[in-house]
Amino acid sequence: MCGIAGMVALGGDASLPSEEALEAMTSALVHRGPDQGGILVRPRGGLGARRLIVLDPGGGRQPLSDPGGRVHLVFNGEVYGFRELRQELEGLGHRFLSRCDSEVVLHAYLEWKDGFLDRLDGMFALALLDEREPGPRLFLARDRIGIKPLYHAVCGDWLLFGSEPGAILAARPELGLVVDPIALDQYLCLEYVPSPRTIFSRVRKLSPGHRLVIPLGGGASSRVPEPECYYRPPREPVLEGATRELGARLLEILADAVKRRLVSDVPLGVLLSGGIDSSTIAALACRAQGGVRTFSLRFSRGSYDETRFAVEVARHLGTDHTVIEMEEPGPEAIDDLLGPLLDPVADTSIFPTAALCRGAREHVTVALAGDGGDELFAGYDPYRADRIARWLSLVPQKMVQTMARLTARAVPPGPAKKGARNLLGRFLEGLLVDPALGHLRWMVHLYGEDRAAAFLPELRHFLAGRDPVDPLVLAGARARRGDPLDRALTIDLATWLPDDILTKVDRASMAASLEVRVPFLDHRLVELVSRYPSAAKLGPFARKKILRAAARELLPGRILSRRKQGFSSPLKHWLRGGLRPLLEELTADEGFFSGLGLSQRAWVRFRDEHDRGVRNHAHRLWPLLLLHRLLRRTAGSGPIRLDLEAGPPSGLA
Repeated sequence: MCGIAGMVALGGDASLPSEEALEAMTSALVHRGPDQGGILVRPRGGLGARRLIVLDPGGGRQPLSDPGGRVHLVFNGEVYGFRELRQELEGLGHRFLSRCDSEVVLHAYLEWKDGFLDRLDGMFALALLDEREPGPRLFLARDRIGIKPLYHAVCGDWLLFGSEPGAILAARPELGLVVDPIALDQYLCLEYVPSPRTIFSRVRKLSPGHRLVIPLGGGASSRVPEPECYYRPPREPVLEGATRELGARLLEILADAVKRRLVSDVPLGVLLSGGIDSSTIAALACRAQGGVRTFSLRFSRGSYDETRFAVEVARHLGTDHTVIEMEEPGPEAIDDLLGPLLDPVADTSIFPTAALCRGAREHVTVALAGDGGDELFAGYDPYRADRIARWLSLVPQKMVQTMARLTARAVPPGPAKKGARNLLGRFLEGLLVDPALGHLRWMVHLYGEDRAAAFLPELRHFLAGRDPVDPLVLAGARARRGDPLDRALTIDLATWLPDDILTKVDRASMAASLEVRVPFLDHRLVELVSRYPSAAKLGPFARKKILRAAARELLPGRILSRRKQGFSSPLKHWLRGGLRPLLEELTADEGFFSGLGLSQRAWVRFRDEHDRGVRNHAHRLWPLLLLHRLLRRTAGSGPIRLDLEAGPPSGLA
């Protein structure tokens, strides 16, 4: 696992890349790879890498060059089954100097050219600087599902890229002063920015399953080609069959995915919440090898704590289990995450995820996790809420919304994590949002009237006719017609999963120098489960039906039947406690609000209503609080401004 960075000259007159710039870029990623670092400077560009040693401690240094010294690679991630791929390449005449998967990736490119991506099974982001004539070029690519990140930006005659925006801003800090207003709207609505935008106007994310190939020969143009999609989960006919048969096939592929992710030359464990996803992964890891270590997190607030379930699973499986204590974060906890989080993700579970990763890193270097199970098997509350709302479609919508509005006022938020009162309140809020959004109405946080009130007139005017959920609606166009659940899952797999969940896990784990592997997102499993009928995932009374059936032989019935809790934090309480001074600092920063086109008065109202317990505004206040800390870090006391000429999301030059 690594952090990668680099820069290439787009125009023919550009000078050699600066060693100082490359050193600054890689230094910004040292948390991703604390064990080794290196840079390579070539006439047309330069590459840098930081390495977390997982395989072959004595080899695998990066940047890595081919035997002819004309093709150079930096690689972040893991390729599963790379030993079999290496044997195939050796049969074709290739010779290897290390036992690392990165060298296999380089030789796969030399053998199969652009088609080599189809041969890689894993999580990765990579950059290849190919200096061979007649077509020198930079080749950037990201894995199929979007587990590992890759960012890029054009600045003058240079294209810069890195595993995190911080690498790019280390070389060109001025890029951190200008905010994309469309991305800002999406972020405050969704708590994340869908690819390919980022919060910074000139910085872009490479989307999952995409590659970007940039010619480097001659010319003075700084135009950059559009990224190309090389992979989308295929939309094949629905598989019919008995639950037992479907579950057996599911378990077969998942077991193999777990086994392939257990390959490591350093200590390895499993992050265990006690829910069905992580528990199934832990059970399959124990089947594949003995002596598994597991880790869970304990909250002080009872309704948020799932430790007893994780301990029960650990005892059932016989793992060496460690419980990590979660403390209420203060301002310093946010500042510790700022570097990795320069592409802000305001998921409320970032704190517990970071705490769990830090605690696990004291014992292991690699950990398996259950992320992806909810998006594959319909585990989230919004999927059920959407089904209930469709039952209400028989009632006139005006009547439903009037009743919802009156009832919502009488149901203030409760102190528990979920509970009937909080679930009802969130459901009622969702009913007041445009019903045409389907399950997205429960995925938005700043929308409708409150969204309009939160923006100043200039920003409202710029955003007129734009909807922050447009990228999600577009993603849903590939779903099966007439299947609302398939549409919801298709949207979440393409947007919420890579841009929120996986980004959060990547940042939290890499901040602790821990590699996290996610077996549920093996592309073979994603493709298989996408063909399962919706009724096999979400039944009238059960979520994740097919997964529960498949895991019956692995886990206790009490774990299989327990209600989903979700790995979130008591942020609504923390915003009235240890984080409250930061809210005061935020709401007093007039220049921040005016610079971003936000109404200071509206956000003060959100804060006051949250303080009084009238409404739970945690999912609005926390994203803005995090953004405030991030932008003040990148801009210092200087002006932050909106780019009100922001172009389409893929436009770079």
